[in-house]
Amino acid sequence: MGLLLYPVFVIIYWYKDVCLGMVKKSSEIFTYAANLLSVPLLIKTFFKPLKNEYRDGLVLFSIIMGMIIKLVLLLISFSILIILLGILIVINLIVILMPAIIIGTFVV
Repeated sequence: MGLLLYPVFVIIYWYKDVCLGMVKKSSEIFTYAANLLSVPLLIKTFFKPLKNEYRDGLVLFSIIMGMIIKLVLLLISFSILIILLGILIVINLIVILMPAIIIGTFVV
C-alpha cells in the first residue's frame, strides 16, 4: 500500500517543501541583489547632498547633482533588478510545473 502512495507523497513533498523553499530562496536572492546594488541606501539618501558638501553656494548644486547621479544609479539598478526578477519568476514557474512536465512526458 505504501508503494502505491509514493507518487502522492512525492507530489506533497514537492509542492510543500521544494516550491515554498524555492520561493523563499528567490526572495532572499532578490533582497541580496537589491542590497548589493545599494538600492535601499540610495533611496534613503536621495535628497541628501553629494559627499556631504555644506559650503555656501554649493549646497543646492551638491543636492541637485547628488539627485541626478543617484537617479542614474537607481535606474540602472532597477533595470538589473527587473531582469533578475523575471529570471527568478521563470525559474520558479519551471520548478512548480516540473511534476506536470515529467508526467506529461511519460504519458505521451
